[in-house]
Amino acid sequence: MTAATPGKGGDRYVPYDQRDGPESVVYFTRDLSPEGLRRIYAKISGALEGNIAVKLHTGEKNGPNIIPRPWVEALMKNELAGAKIVETNTYYEGDRYTTELHRETLECNGWTFCPVDIMDEHGTAELPVAGGNGSRP
Repeated sequence: MTAATPGKGGDRYVPYDQRDGPESVVYFTRDLSPEGLRRIYAKISGALEGNIAVKLHTGEKNGPNIIPRPWVEALMKNELAGAKIVETNTYYEGDRYTTELHRETLECNGWTFCPVDIMDEHGTAELPVAGGNGSRP
């Protein structure tokens, strides 16, 4: 295993004891059910506005480690109408290594009930974040 090395932008590793800024708020539930998903969503829904994206693991073809699609579909249709799923292609070769393969995998796994934006479909882009710590040297 190779050690993490500092880089630029999103590929930069900062050891925990050297990080600054506010801590992230993380919501967790042990209730792995459609109702549990809706309840955890209800805890954050008041803070959401504008265009909403849902980042989740859509899986390799027929992969076993995927949140059940019907749970997400119900949430997206009932509580998040108009939202989209966001994903990225993988750095490793596999079913999501290219956008074409990724789209085939999305179809195979049933992620067809709402838009899916593969964020690096057309390459990468730097997005400025007001007040963010992502300044470049």
